[in-house]
Amino acid sequence: IQELGKPMVLAVNKWDAVPEKETNSWKYYKERMEAKLSILKERPMVSLSAKEKLRTHKLLETVTELYEKSQKKL
Repeated sequence: IQELGKPMVLAVNKWDAVPEKETNSWKYYKERMEAKLSILKERPMVSLSAKEKLRTHKLLETVTELYEKSQKKL
C-alpha cells in the first residue's frame, strides 16, 4: 500500500464489544496501534459497530474522501 501510494483506511469493527470504554479509549487504542504499525500514523482509522450501526457513515465518508483525493492529478 505504502510503496504504491494507495489510499488506506483501517476500520475497527466491534467497538461496541469493548468493555468499560472511557472518553479517551479510542485515542489510547489508536495510539497503541500506531506504535505497533508505523504505516497507520498517516492513515485514517475509524472505530465502528456494524451491529449497532455506530459510525458506519463515518467509514463511508472517509472512504469517499480518500477516493476523491486519489483521483486528483498533480
